[in-house]
Amino acid sequence: MTVVLKAETINEVIIGNVDLKLEEFIAIARFGAKVEFSDEYCKRVLKARSLVEKWTKEGRVMYGITTGFGALCNKTISEEETAKLQKNIVLSHATSVGEPLSIEEVRG
Repeated sequence: MTVVLKAETINEVIIGNVDLKLEEFIAIARFGAKVEFSDEYCKRVLKARSLVEKWTKEGRVMYGITTGFGALCNKTISEEETAKLQKNIVLSHATSVGEPLSIEEVRG
């Protein structure tokens, strides 16, 4: 119960500087704590994006970016289709069956 009591008092969690603590995860999922990303974390994401864009232009083979998924991993995706593939994978995973997840599950 101590973890939950501390989690209730956390209003904001900055992600990216250190490992996320259990109390912070609970604060986000269960108590709606605001989430922000550190500047360093944002820089790492932008660097990764730049590399993916560069390698896509170079025609490098990257699973799920310039190739299909699973059994289609040998199918090459054109540079023009890569953005559409990424959008479609998000859309396909946004569809499910069964009861909707709770707010706590989604935030977690």
